[in-house]
Amino acid sequence: MDPDLINQVVKTMRYAYLAALALVLSSCMGTPWQQAGKTGKQRDADLRSCEREAETDTLAAQGTTRADYDLATRGPNATMDPRGLSPLQMKDQTDLANRFDKSVERCMKAMGYTHPGAQARR
Repeated sequence: MDPDLINQVVKTMRYAYLAALALVLSSCMGTPWQQAGKTGKQRDADLRSCEREAETDTLAAQGTTRADYDLATRGPNATMDPRGLSPLQMKDQTDLANRFDKSVERCMKAMGYTHPGAQARR
């Protein structure tokens, strides 16, 4: 198989991961995480921490480090494949987005937060 085509597919999958990640994050915004005694700023900081941890875990599950991912998604070679994703690639991205979402949920619950929508998403 052509190495340029493989690189293009990998880049496309990374962009799709970002799109799926954005979709997951936007679905969580409807009802915020809650914990008695925590301010919105504290909650947001905790959520960012959990999201960063979840990103690292999700990238590791994909066999990628944050440094590798950052390098591959920037610069002149970071282009989107105009053909889009195959059904298998879309399923992989959905699985990764679900993994990310569950990781954030576990982290926030471990910090003592509750999320009214968390049970509905299972």
